[in-house]
Amino acid sequence: MKNVNIQTEISKLDRPEVAAKKGYLLPYQVEWAYDESRFTACEKSVRVGITYAQEFKVVRERQIKGKGDYLHSSVTQGVALNFIRECQFWIDLYKIKASSIGETEYYDELTKTQERALYIEFTNKQRIVSFSSSPNNMRGFGGAVGLDEIAFHRKMREMMKGAGSRSLWGDPVSMWSSHNGAESEWNMFLQRERALGDKSKWSIHRVTILNAIDQGLVEKINEVKKTNFTRQGFLEDCKAAVGSQEAFEEECLCIAQDRGDPAVSWYDIQNASKDYRIVSIDVSGDAREGDDIDPSVAALIRDNPFGGLDPRKRYSFGYDVARTGHLSSVWVNETDGKNHRLVLHIKLHKCKFSSQRELLVLGLDTLKGMSGSGDSTGLGMQTCEELHDRYRERFTPVNFGAFKPYLGGKLRGAFEDGRQIIPREPEEIAYDIRALKTAQVGTKVSFTESKNPVNPLSHCDIAWSDALAITDAEDGENLGPCRMAPAGTSPDYESGDRSNWMRPNRDADLMQAAETAMPY
Repeated sequence: MKNVNIQTEISKLDRPEVAAKKGYLLPYQVEWAYDESRFTACEKSVRVGITYAQEFKVVRERQIKGKGDYLHSSVTQGVALNFIRECQFWIDLYKIKASSIGETEYYDELTKTQERALYIEFTNKQRIVSFSSSPNNMRGFGGAVGLDEIAFHRKMREMMKGAGSRSLWGDPVSMWSSHNGAESEWNMFLQRERALGDKSKWSIHRVTILNAIDQGLVEKINEVKKTNFTRQGFLEDCKAAVGSQEAFEEECLCIAQDRGDPAVSWYDIQNASKDYRIVSIDVSGDAREGDDIDPSVAALIRDNPFGGLDPRKRYSFGYDVARTGHLSSVWVNETDGKNHRLVLHIKLHKCKFSSQRELLVLGLDTLKGMSGSGDSTGLGMQTCEELHDRYRERFTPVNFGAFKPYLGGKLRGAFEDGRQIIPREPEEIAYDIRALKTAQVGTKVSFTESKNPVNPLSHCDIAWSDALAITDAEDGENLGPCRMAPAGTSPDYESGDRSNWMRPNRDADLMQAAETAMPY
């Protein structure tokens, strides 16, 4: 770049070949960071560092007089904050002086709400301003625009429209994302622009996991994380982490998959979201050879997260089972059998099945008024069988494959009717439910999973654990492996009576049954 006057060490990186030689950016990241096109887009695999390259780019460009502000939009406020924090890495690395980080408030005229944005301001008064995902947030601001994981923004079309209006005075626009279904606005945009060929005004990059590996991603991870992955081993781990061939093709190979429409509308999810706090726990497995229980889970058992719940109330939990790739999710609702409110959420990653079983044993022993259901297919078969043998009237193994459409319908119905309440934080809960998709297959509705943009370890594991909890509370007796009704009796589904007609009355297990109702 010519005629650049930068007073810091970042001036040494004015040329792409120098940036590459320094070793902080891989070739595809350098290509993205130095693309001077006015409109740039990147179709990418997950976790290949395009956002990292964008952070370098915007810090570097803010040192150039006349570049103006940069406006960044992320899917959530937490991700927006992380962008600002990671920009600080480049600021520190190149000793850029007298920059400041702060927070600013502004009034959104369209929503009539007070909003906040995070910013870095440099001595030349140019700023990096980071917003969460809302089409209205950037109104009133001017400058270059970057839209991170645009396919997962709640209203992509409106976001693109808002970004475009910022560019009317010549400022550049950048978008980058992995895929979120073949029917998404992101995929349609890419197909449309590529069809235009040379007539398109967009410079479109494409980085699959294979491209990134070929250009040194695995070696860079080993250098930074002090790991010893081989390229083949790393690729196999990627496949295991996303959980299926279809997910791997979409999230890592940039092949958009047909998935259908959201099972639960964003409107219903937002209506279900209330301002209250829950206990949300993340546990990573750390078992050594010979350990029956992961030490991390043993510590959680000693703390007993179930002990903080009121034992006089009724609870229902759902247990979605995983071992390595995805999350095991334990969703605990306070319930009256019809209305449900999430009060405790435990996520376990790479934890031994024996650890998971003992944690649920603790919960069932602590709360006599709690029942639950778990996915007994595949990995969860033995754990769910053992829990059912021990708590025959309080834990129901579920043939997930057979009951998946039913479970999905129960989840959707609870949100549509306003009978499931969730907290606004952590945001991963709402996004996981949003990631569940439906598609019409003949006369039947099928449910499929997509990734959670806030928690990439979950592919609707959280949502399915909620579906299991709801169904257990409302009619869990219909899910078991060998439930039969007495001759001549059946639940009156026509009238809507889906009470627990086969499950024994649990009122004796409740210390004060009269206090089971929840204040909504």
